[in-house]
Amino acid sequence: MQPTFSGDVVMGGLKAHGNFPLAVFAGLIAALIATLLWLGVTLVIGRYVEYGVLVVAAFVGLAIRLGGHGSSPLYGLLGAILTLLCCLPVAVLAAIQSATTGQFDLYTILTKVDFAGLINTILTQTTPPMYVVYGIGLLEAYVFSIHKPRYE
Repeated sequence: MQPTFSGDVVMGGLKAHGNFPLAVFAGLIAALIATLLWLGVTLVIGRYVEYGVLVVAAFVGLAIRLGGHGSSPLYGLLGAILTLLCCLPVAVLAAIQSATTGQFDLYTILTKVDFAGLINTILTQTTPPMYVVYGIGLLEAYVFSIHKPRYE
């Protein structure tokens, strides 16, 4: 009699298991919470905190690791993608907030902005050191998302 498929894979003495749907759910919730907190900090202090990506990456990566327990590189890729998606709304809001003046409040600018042009501007005005910080954040999310399997 063959045992039923349990989702566990044994390779070279390592037992790898995981729950990818739960990792996606945990990662999405963590990404939403982290993005909202990062947006709040950006609004309160009035400028974009680029190093927030490192905090977001750790938060999202750990949520994926704890939720999914996966040892596949797919879990790391999920963490990096979700972290990258967190950066865009915060950068857009910071750019819009920096354009506010006494005559034009945040809502007025938000309703009249050309988002395609704004994203192009954000990408061209980001400095090379900040791309390095984003790269470190994505690598951090990748590494934190992968559960280290145990020998059994």
